[in-house]
Amino acid sequence: MVNARTTRRRELELPHAPALGWDLPEGHADDPPEAVGRAALVARYLAHALARDPATAGWMRRHRLTEHASQFSFWSPDARGERLAEAVSRIDPEPASALLQSLAAAQLAQARNQRANPVVTMFRAVETAAWGGSPEEALGDQETLANARGAELGNCLRRCLARARQIDPSTGTAPPAPAPDPGSWRGEMVLVDRPGEQCRVVLQFRLTEVIEDAASAAVLAQLLDGSDGLLYRRLRTEAGLVYGTVAVARDDGRPQTLTIGASLLRERLPATIDAIRRCVDEIDDGELPAEALGVAVGRVVDRVLTKLDEPFGALDDHRRRLNGQHSVAVVAEKASAAPDQLARVPRLSSRHRPAVAYIGPVDETVPELIGRMR
Repeated sequence: MVNARTTRRRELELPHAPALGWDLPEGHADDPPEAVGRAALVARYLAHALARDPATAGWMRRHRLTEHASQFSFWSPDARGERLAEAVSRIDPEPASALLQSLAAAQLAQARNQRANPVVTMFRAVETAAWGGSPEEALGDQETLANARGAELGNCLRRCLARARQIDPSTGTAPPAPAPDPGSWRGEMVLVDRPGEQCRVVLQFRLTEVIEDAASAAVLAQLLDGSDGLLYRRLRTEAGLVYGTVAVARDDGRPQTLTIGASLLRERLPATIDAIRRCVDEIDDGELPAEALGVAVGRVVDRVLTKLDEPFGALDDHRRRLNGQHSVAVVAEKASAAPDQLARVPRLSSRHRPAVAYIGPVDETVPELIGRMR
C-alpha cells in the first residue's frame, strides 16, 4: 500500500528593490598631507547623517573608500532614488564640532585597531612597496585629524555634495566614472620591524601586459589560494615551512596585480624564500596542474556569479561597467578559457620588478634575504 502525500506550494514574491549607489569624487589620496584622514572623516559624517534621516533610516549600507572615490551603497525594499536625494538635500555641510570630535575619536580607534592587525599591516606594506605612499594612510592620526576638522572640512563637504553622483542600476543612470589613476609602479622593498619569533613575507606582481584579462588572473589566484591551493601545498603540506598562505588577484579598475604571501617562523625564512621562488618558477614555466586548474575555474565562475545574488551585486556589476571593466557575466565566460591563457603567459616579473614586503624582526640579514625574491 502506497501512502499518497499532497505537497502544497506557494510562490513568495519578494519586492523588487535594486541597490542604489551614491559616489563622491574624492578619496584618501586626495587628502592634503597635513589633513590625512579627511576623506574618511567626511564619509563617516555622511554615513552618520544618512543613517539618521527619516528617508533613509534603516537602509542596509556599505561604504568603500578608494584613492579617488568615496562609494556608498544602499539597499532596502523601499529604497528609491528620490528618497536618497531627499536625504542628501538635508545634510548639513557645517557639522557640529562635538559631533566631529566624536567621529574623529572613533576613526582614531579604528586606525589603532588596523595598525595592530598583522594582516592589514602586511597588505598595506606591500601596497606601499608597489605604489608608494604611507602604509598608515587613509584614516590619519591625532594631528592630521585635528587639522581635518578645520574650516576646510566644510568646503570639502560642499564640493563633494555638489559633485556626487547617484547610481541606479535598474535604470542604467549615472554618468561615466572618471578613469582610475593607474599610479606609478615602484616595485620596491618594505621592511616593517615587529619583534617576536614569527614573520610574514608577501610579494605583489603587476600583471598588466602579462596576463591580459581579469578572469585569468582570478583563476591563477584561486589556483594558488586556500588550504588546497598550490602555494599552500608547496610551502606547508610538502615542505612544512609556513603556518598559512594567501593569494589575491586585484581587479578594481586599476592595474591588475597578484599578491602572494605566507606567515612563518623567522628561523624558516631562508628556506621559505627559496620555496616561494620555486613556486613562482613553476608558474612561469607553465607547469600548472590541469585538474587543479579546472577546479579553480569552477570556483571562480561560481564566486563571481554568486555575487550577483548579493544585495549589492547588481550595483557592483553596474559600477564595473561604468569603470570600463568587464561585467561579471563576461568574467565568468572568460574564466573558462583561462587555462589556455595561463599556459602562454611570460614570466610574472618579465615587465615589472615585483614589490616585496616583510613584517617581523629585522636584523642585518633580512634585507639581503628579502631582496632575493626580487
